[in-house]
Amino acid sequence: MPDIDIDFCTRGRGEVIQYVTEKYGRERSRPDHHTFGPWARAPRSKDVGRVLDMGYAEVDRITKLIPPCRSTSS
Repeated sequence: MPDIDIDFCTRGRGEVIQYVTEKYGRERSRPDHHTFGPWARAPRSKDVGRVLDMGYAEVDRITKLIPPCRSTSS
């Protein structure tokens, strides 16, 4: 069966899982706990900056504006 894979920060993640479970039923939805991990903001932001041909200083400034996502074991 096809699936939809969406990644969420730990803040609010529980509410999203609850909503999807209530809307579509437990048998049609489940969190994929074993693949959950925090998004590393600095390396990914720098990758995006390179692709967009942005200067290092601008990417660094923007990266510092992104709040860290707390990691929890699910």
